[in-house]
Amino acid sequence: MKSNIDRFREELEACIRQRTSIVFIETFDHSSVADEFYTLLEDKDLQENFAYIAEWSAGFCKNRFSGNLRQAEIISLKDELQKFIKDTQSEILVLKNVLFFLQEDPVIQSLLQTFVFKNQEIPQDKRNILIILEATYNLPVELNRLFCRLTFPFPDQEDIRRELRSNKYKLAKRLLGNSIKFQECVNALIRMQMYEVKTLLTRTMEQKGLIKSRDIHEFSNYKKQIVRNSGVLEVVDSHISKDDIGDWRIYWNI
Repeated sequence: MKSNIDRFREELEACIRQRTSIVFIETFDHSSVADEFYTLLEDKDLQENFAYIAEWSAGFCKNRFSGNLRQAEIISLKDELQKFIKDTQSEILVLKNVLFFLQEDPVIQSLLQTFVFKNQEIPQDKRNILIILEATYNLPVELNRLFCRLTFPFPDQEDIRRELRSNKYKLAKRLLGNSIKFQECVNALIRMQMYEVKTLLTRTMEQKGLIKSRDIHEFSNYKKQIVRNSGVLEVVDSHISKDDIGDWRIYWNI
């Protein structure tokens, strides 16, 4: 059975093989997408079809959209796109953290349109590919039709199981050999981004050298903290059970 990430990998591979001009990947997890992307390009057939792969990312800075810093980034991005459009060597350019520029700068919007139109005039096996990684998809209407949009999914249970069983981590025998406890561990890690899962497991390994059943509670607390920090939901711990319901056994036997 294919996992969520398996299906994403197939969609991304199809875009690369078909030489889709612009692939917009909606994700908070840039590192995991990069892992999938470069793993795909390890395929010798794909690898030999591209002259080179480049990356450009806007810097993370509290005041990045003010004054000279913003202007410097705009100029840099324009130069990168212009060079990319002119080159005809079958290249891939990966852009990160550029949503602001795509929304606000008409010159950059025009450069993207020029790239797509020019790319269509080139034989398919020679076309360049532009990949954009962003947390949200919120673009002007005129740009929507230019993009093939993919969403990097949350890992499902199969993805989590595969990660736990990988050689990167050492699980206690009582956890690995107990299907109930192992499933509890999977449930504690589900609905987190893959990079969060990897970070949590790696940190546990570094601190303790072994992942045990008792760590499941810590995993759940870590996930609760992520939800609380998001500000979207509040997690309220409840210790109520059926034993707190008066005379529940009477209704159970009806």
